[in-house]
Amino acid sequence: MATVKDIGNELVALCKEGKNAEAIDKLYSPEIVSVESTEGEGFPREMKGLEAVAGKGKWWAENHEVHSAQVEGPYFHGDDKFAVHFRFDVTSKPMSQRMDLDEVGIYTVNDGKIVREEFFYDM
Repeated sequence: MATVKDIGNELVALCKEGKNAEAIDKLYSPEIVSVESTEGEGFPREMKGLEAVAGKGKWWAENHEVHSAQVEGPYFHGDDKFAVHFRFDVTSKPMSQRMDLDEVGIYTVNDGKIVREEFFYDM
């Protein structure tokens, strides 16, 4: 079974390649819980289940033009958690607004899968 280090390193590698959807399909538990800092337009703060979380990721990819992305980490905490630092330069397609996004994701792993992700960012 994959360890938290295996999962963290693979998540970062896939995200660095822009393969975020593949990371969700491969590394996330069917019972994944995803928690944002705030509710988004059309999205609750907390989403549950692989289909909902993959749908959120798909929506984000379809509604943002990514000019650059930086992914740093993973940074491990105990036997079941790791953090990843993300920086994005994106243009929101619905608003035609370019912005810099800087966030930290905290991931919890159980039985070789990511079971929880929490995102921290300055609004």
